[in-house]
Amino acid sequence: MENTLVHYTEALNYKCLEDLQRTSGIGGMNSLNLSYCGKENCAPGWFFGPYIRRNYLIHVVTSGRGNYRVQGKEFEVCGGSAFLIYPGVRTYYRADMKDPWSYMWVGFNGFAAEETVERIGFTRENPVIPMGNADILSTCMERIFDARRLTYVNELKRTSAFFEFMAVMMEYNQADNAEKKYADIIYVKMARDLILSMYNTKLKISDIADRIGINRSYLSNTFKREMKMSPQAFLIQVRLERAAQLLRGSDMPVGHIAAAVGYNDALSFSKAFKQKYNISPTEYRAAPLELIEFKTKGMYKNLDL
Repeated sequence: MENTLVHYTEALNYKCLEDLQRTSGIGGMNSLNLSYCGKENCAPGWFFGPYIRRNYLIHVVTSGRGNYRVQGKEFEVCGGSAFLIYPGVRTYYRADMKDPWSYMWVGFNGFAAEETVERIGFTRENPVIPMGNADILSTCMERIFDARRLTYVNELKRTSAFFEFMAVMMEYNQADNAEKKYADIIYVKMARDLILSMYNTKLKISDIADRIGINRSYLSNTFKREMKMSPQAFLIQVRLERAAQLLRGSDMPVGHIAAAVGYNDALSFSKAFKQKYNISPTEYRAAPLELIEFKTKGMYKNLDL
């Protein structure tokens, strides 16, 4: 049965199925409900907005480039990416004049919409993410268009194709994130091993990043996330722990120990050592080792040595 409240447009370089939220049937009972979808090869400089949406809206950019503006930020988006528009947020987007983007989009709502976009990889701080599998997504989109007639069977087909569309996006970025996570662990292990083997040299974090083949900022952020400290803090910790061993277990002068663990001078070494242990290297070496025993739980309050 036809319903004139639902609109389908097929023109040169443009397809769009709209106002599906007005149909009756199973749609409103889903955790995700497709409201509209489409695809377009945009003209140079074509823009939309500023505008506030009532639904979540994802654009998957398959080629070309353009700009997306939201909450005072502007993102340059190119083929192989996707950007999300949240409901209730004013946005503006525009195709590049020289290399205008082509994209497909889905607008949707439902009680699981927020969780779904998060699982795909979007956040309000980062509404632009990498996105592949464009051929599969395009096939899902064409299945929705093919099922545009308003019958119960076609509503099932549209819902199925839409859910597959969302699943493909989610699967892509979960796999991508898993690969990135594994790579991050490898980078951190390499950095940690380099620090452990080269702490006694004039080692810089930028040197470690260069050896691994990544930039310093990425290394620092990844290392901090995995190790709960920066690579610089880890380097200092390794140097000072080794210095403490040498102070207890050798007769080396403090200046020689400073050089042996990578410090240029004894003064900077002593300052760093006291900051960590609350005692100077000389005092640490002279302090007697003793076992302090307690008989009541809670009496030990961290004797800082």
